[in-house]
Amino acid sequence: MIQEPRLCVEILQQLSAAEAALNRVSLAILRYHVEKCVPEGLAGGQEEGNKSLKELVDIFDRFSS
Repeated sequence: MIQEPRLCVEILQQLSAAEAALNRVSLAILRYHVEKCVPEGLAGGQEEGNKSLKELVDIFDRFSS
């Protein structure tokens, strides 16, 4: 689209749609991680539980940046 003579607004709309789609995928993966991976880690003992919680905090930190 950039190489073709397209309006900037068209390019921005496509970029916005792509970002929204990626955000939905990221949210689905985050939800799976919270519902499946974190509980499994917590059930695996203190060390594994701490690792799972640290991963979760790191994920939230990346999302909020």
